[in-house]
Amino acid sequence: MARREREEPEMSRFVLRPTQGTCTFHKITEGRFWVGRVYPKASGGFGAKLGKHTADGATAIAAFEQVVALHEGFANVRELIGHNAEVREKNRANRQAAQHAVHEFFRGNADPLFRVLDK
Repeated sequence: MARREREEPEMSRFVLRPTQGTCTFHKITEGRFWVGRVYPKASGGFGAKLGKHTADGATAIAAFEQVVALHEGFANVRELIGHNAEVREKNRANRQAAQHAVHEFFRGNADPLFRVLDK
């Protein structure tokens, strides 16, 4: 299934699921779909595979974060975290503008609502 291109950037939605039962690896999921894994390496540390990308880390979380950053097209985890913070701030501002518009609409002023809808 091809990934759909989005007009606006969004945060990554990958989740590291803990091992279940006798599994020796952690699952990486996107929504409810299993898309990758994090596994212990014989030499110590952890490896991760997500799509065609692989990464290593000292812990399972470090390997997970690195492989998600590579998969999303970032050079390292810090860039991914910065990108997620920017998207989170933009979403927060959009949500606040929409809430303000609705409050003004209930007060009888529909102008802010029309500005939000015109975006």
